[in-house]
Amino acid sequence: MNTLLNGAARFVACLLFGFLVTTSLSAAEADARLAGDLAKAIRSGDLEAVQAAVDAGADLNALDERKMPPIGAAALLGKVDIVHYLAGKGADVNRNDGFGFTPLMCAAQRGQAGAVRALLKHGADPTLKGANGSDALTYAQPKGPADPLFEEKAAVRKLLGDAIAAKVAKAEIPPPAVTPPATPTIAPVVQPPATPLQPLENSELVRKGADGSLEVEGRNGKPVDGIKLSTHDQEEGSPGIAVAPDGTIHVVFNELHGPPMEWAVYHRSSTDGGRTWSEPKNLSEDPNGLHVGRCLIVADRANRIYVIWRTGLGPNSQVALSPATSAHCNLVYRVLQAGTWSRIIPIHPPGSTEFQNDGSLDFYAGLDPAGRVQVTWNTTPNKWHDELVDIRQGTGKVFRFQFNGVGNGLVFQSTLDGATATPPREAMLTPVTGSKTTGNIRPSCDGLETLNGHFDAAGNPVFVARVTSTVKEELRNKFRYQLFESGKPGVFVDLPDLSYHRWSDIPTLLVDAAGRRHLITLYTAGERPSVRDYLLGSEDEPVILRKTAGPKAKLVGMQAYQGPGGRMAVVMQMNDSGESDADDNFVSISTGDGRWSPPVNVTNNAGRRRWSSKNISAVQDIATSTTCSAGPAAAAFDGQGHLLLLMVNKERRIMGNQAGLIRLVGDSTTPTLRFLKF
Repeated sequence: MNTLLNGAARFVACLLFGFLVTTSLSAAEADARLAGDLAKAIRSGDLEAVQAAVDAGADLNALDERKMPPIGAAALLGKVDIVHYLAGKGADVNRNDGFGFTPLMCAAQRGQAGAVRALLKHGADPTLKGANGSDALTYAQPKGPADPLFEEKAAVRKLLGDAIAAKVAKAEIPPPAVTPPATPTIAPVVQPPATPLQPLENSELVRKGADGSLEVEGRNGKPVDGIKLSTHDQEEGSPGIAVAPDGTIHVVFNELHGPPMEWAVYHRSSTDGGRTWSEPKNLSEDPNGLHVGRCLIVADRANRIYVIWRTGLGPNSQVALSPATSAHCNLVYRVLQAGTWSRIIPIHPPGSTEFQNDGSLDFYAGLDPAGRVQVTWNTTPNKWHDELVDIRQGTGKVFRFQFNGVGNGLVFQSTLDGATATPPREAMLTPVTGSKTTGNIRPSCDGLETLNGHFDAAGNPVFVARVTSTVKEELRNKFRYQLFESGKPGVFVDLPDLSYHRWSDIPTLLVDAAGRRHLITLYTAGERPSVRDYLLGSEDEPVILRKTAGPKAKLVGMQAYQGPGGRMAVVMQMNDSGESDADDNFVSISTGDGRWSPPVNVTNNAGRRRWSSKNISAVQDIATSTTCSAGPAAAAFDGQGHLLLLMVNKERRIMGNQAGLIRLVGDSTTPTLRFLKF
């Protein structure tokens, strides 16, 4: 009874309020006030207030200040009772909002199964397309198994699928053209090499421990160091390895040398399977004063070796050793053919310190199916796209100001043919919204980070990158990694916050022999962080290659590499004990069928740990402790199916001297680059 009285009182109050408003406000102002009251009532979920606003004359199909119709806002928020009420009052269940989305699409995107069911009951059309050509079923596609709304969206997809099937059967029309992928994203099938892959557990380097785990150990029961390839042993980074068609193993790496203390790009090679190596050659020595950064190595089918690296825009410009960078740099390369190295060759017109947005950012390189070397990179688009730039004439100079919201989404590509690099050609630009001529809606496009992938039959880039935006709330400070193919965005995986791993241990795209695409990534959340394999386009749970071992364990890093014929290799840095300088490198490989081998502990840090103490007098003793921590690694496969591993090891030695009450402690770290053949 009290509810009825309260409802009647509110109804009378609204009528009186509407009368007073219309006597002091214009009709347009009164409508806006009622629309605002209705929108507020929907957001708060107050059905009685919604009823009062509608009874007072609120427009059921008008867009609110957020460009949403009332029933669209209710569907988005999952207010099922309000959806039923508004539809029963005559609200258009297919009314587009200001961005071209129907209420059904809004509910589907949020996994609101109850709202979807209510809309379908009142006649919502599940086959309608939005502004970008997608239907509600597409918006119900989960963002990978890590999507927090995975189960809710699965329920929504079932409702929509049944509704579409019923409509097709009733109207005898073909099903909608746009549907979520029913199978994993597929690349062309590749032929596996004739030589079978050598299982890691069959290698003479690998032993099985008492607990069944695999680790690298010599016949003497001690860890195996491998062949040392570094020279200066001060800092090591960016290892890369490739096997030429003639069987020669080539490695490239960054190493700090001195004096002066400078980074350089070094190359070494072996013609006898890794037993002996050529002397290290400094490839970046010529342009004195320019900093160098990340390097890659590729061997083409003509037995030519390409080493590609970053250089600074000027003498004081720093460049990154990691795969990702926030600063522009230049891309250069040298090619080894017929035993002779070329000069240093620019891949794109060099940027300068004066025009710091003319260079390149993230990049990757590889062979296309025709055996040509392709290089792809991204940059800011303002030099090449006038539609994204506010162009102003200054005193004797033209200034180009990039609009806020325009990201680093312009992708270029060049083909390397010996000592010739083709002029850069634009591969794609992320979709642009808005324009300079549409008033307050300025142009914007997404940014891209950490490009990596392969090349299709036409030599076009197929890659995964982190998508960023300063204007889209769903991308702001998020870790969304999306597939781009034929210049268009495809399926994506949303990951938890990767912190610094986002630029040092990037999610990497690999392809198995069946053409299925795998995103190998760190998963830093949860009770036991892990390295995972997401099969793109599949709703299956990701494969966990290895978890951290316990509550104190740490996930340190990861690198993933593509082999021939769909073979894949992943190297994982983990610290199972949580103790300082106790990281281990674990490696796992796939034969091409997408299944992974048990991980092998390559560094075997537990076997390396040494401690000794010696009394040198009645009151004085000296103690030493030696540990080893694992750094980044690179992997490849030789012609006999053996895994080749290049990795950074960091040996730390701590020495303590105690004489009575006086204690002195010191330590030193020696990083080295090591080669192992399994």
